Amino acid sequence: GNAGTSGQILVSQGSGTPPVWQSASALTQAITLISSATITATYPSSSTITYKSITGLSQSITVPTGGTYTVMCTAMGTAEKASSTGTRVFAQYGFFVDGTQTGGIQRVSIDDEESSQYARSGWAISSTFTLSAGTHTIEVKVAHAGGDCTTSSCASIDLCTPDGYVGQASLNIL
Repeated sequence: GNAGTSGQILVSQGSGTPPVWQSASALTQAITLISSATITATYPSSSTITYKSITGLSQSITVPTGGTYTVMCTAMGTAEKASSTGTRVFAQYGFFVDGTQTGGIQRVSIDDEESSQYARSGWAISSTFTLSAGTHTIEVKVAHAGGDCTTSSCASIDLCTPDGYVGQASLNIL
């Protein structure tokens, strides 16, 4: 017989227990993480892409026994050339859940017509994950994904830049 308050939602308390009214904000948590790291990578030595963790863009979430969480993640920033060369290079960003690449992934190109150091390209990824009971770690990883050349003469890439720079990487978790 309790109608609750405007904007509240009814939340089950389990079998044999009456549900309770709660505000939606009590059931939602938002986390924003900003990286203060500089991560530079050189041209990959093989055809295998090797990811690096972006320092500061990792979050562990514990889902209670019997529970399930739906988690929405967005991440963004820029990649830039770390050296002056006229080749096109690629950076690749992805979400990893418990160490496995899952969901959103993006490869960005820093084009060859940009021959100067600090040529930039923006990136943004988003994905939704369903997490079962237990502790899970969500993180953003990045890799130098090659370029328009066949040797290590391709430019190094700053995959993440430090505090105060344009394109400092961020991760938002809801």
